[in-house]
Amino acid sequence: MWIWLAAAAVAGIATIGLVVAVWANDDSSGSAEPLALSAGDGGATASCLPFSVETLAGMAQAFEGTVTAVTGNTITIAVDRWYTGSDASTVELTTIGDAQALLGGPSYTVGSQYLISASDGAVNYCGYSDAATPELRDSFAAAFGG
Repeated sequence: MWIWLAAAAVAGIATIGLVVAVWANDDSSGSAEPLALSAGDGGATASCLPFSVETLAGMAQAFEGTVTAVTGNTITIAVDRWYTGSDASTVELTTIGDAQALLGGPSYTVGSQYLISASDGAVNYCGYSDAATPELRDSFAAAFGG
C-alpha cells in the first residue's frame, strides 16, 4: 500500500513540475524579441522556382509587415499579421551587400508594407516576398487559409 502512495506522490510531483515548466515557457502574448532573418546570402546563387501557392504554403514563416527602419544592413519590420511561423511583433532582416537585388528582392522603404516568406532563417524571393499588393495578399491568403 505504501508503495502505491509513494508512486502516486512522485507522479503528482512530476505532473506539477511539467505544468510549471510549460507555463513558464508559454509566450502566447507575443514575443518581445525580434525574429532575425537573413535577407540574402552573399554566396547564394540566384535561381528561382516558378511561383506557386503550393510552394508558398510550405514556407516556415510568412507575415505581412511595415518597414519601420533601414539602418545599414538591417531592415526592421513591424509585423502587422503572421500567417505562420512566429508571433514576434518585430522582424529584423539582415542584408549582405547587394545579394537581395541579385535574388529579386524588393527595395525596402520605411513606411511601406511587404509580404515576406522565409525558410531556414532566410527570406525567400522570386515572387515569394515582395511589396504588398492585392494579388500577393490573395496568394498568401490562399496558401495559409485566410
